[in-house]
Amino acid sequence: MRQTSMANCEHSGFHSGVGILARDVGAIRFVLVCDVCGEEVREVSVEDYALGRDPSGDHPARRRAA
Repeated sequence: MRQTSMANCEHSGFHSGVGILARDVGAIRFVLVCDVCGEEVREVSVEDYALGRDPSGDHPARRRAA
């Protein structure tokens, strides 16, 4: 994905799907971006999402077997 500023881009070429984590609202936004200029051209879906991380660090997968 290119991140250039092209004020005259018509977004008529190819587009790519991108997932963007919106931590402030606890969601992932799935959008289409123009492959030429990188501008977001359409929102496809928004899904609830919270990072599955235990801030205490006491995740069962990280515990050692005794």
